[in-house]
Amino acid sequence: MAQWGPLTGKIEEELSSRFAYLQLEQTKLSAWVPISKPMLDLGPAWLDRYIRTILAEAIANGIEWGIINGRGIAEAGNIYEPIGMVRDLSKPIGQETGYAAKEPIVVTEFTPKAYGELVAQLVESPNGLFRPVTQLILVVNPVDYFTKVMPATIYQRPDGTWARDILPLPTDIVQSAWVERGTAILGLGRQYIMALGTGRDGRIEYSDHYQFLEDLRVYLIKLYGNGRPKDNNSFLVLDISDLEPTIPRVKVDNISEFSVA
Repeated sequence: MAQWGPLTGKIEEELSSRFAYLQLEQTKLSAWVPISKPMLDLGPAWLDRYIRTILAEAIANGIEWGIINGRGIAEAGNIYEPIGMVRDLSKPIGQETGYAAKEPIVVTEFTPKAYGELVAQLVESPNGLFRPVTQLILVVNPVDYFTKVMPATIYQRPDGTWARDILPLPTDIVQSAWVERGTAILGLGRQYIMALGTGRDGRIEYSDHYQFLEDLRVYLIKLYGNGRPKDNNSFLVLDISDLEPTIPRVKVDNISEFSVA
């Protein structure tokens, strides 16, 4: 921080900083599928589009799983994955198992006090200073969203309509099939970095030679990249197995006493 002083005074403060190096060795995400060449020769163009669509979906699911659950690079265990939001960077990486998962924090309600105490754990940055938190993400399993999170973040307006996904602080609720049921991830979305060596949709190639005698064409999709949270305070893992539904609180003042004959 700069230093205040008199108008004619000398410059007081010399700034210092350092660079943090993040290891983002590129890894490969890939999938392949064979299809009978005679079926393609007969002209159904939709079949080629279908193959390309499912390959793109496979890449999208692989990226999503890696961002949430990836274990990092552990060559002894033949693991080459991004570091997921659920991983604990404060502990050494296992040479055969990768980074361990964070211990879930038990959450039973999303009241302002309870939610504020959770978000306060995201405020401290690696340099010991405090960062403002203005936008959060809450990543949950789709089943948990409808059975736990939605009942805990919804209320009925006086006109009978419902307001849903209401949390004490601005939060985008994201459904992901790759979040373990009974848990949720609360954090700062901007604090996850994903570095790609190819386009995010991957690159599709095909060959008629790999399974030539079987008369099959093999489609291949691949993507180069890696990712990790910027620091260990960027995301929290929550245990929401006992999350309670919202119960409206009503306070009534100035009730006059009366009697019924």
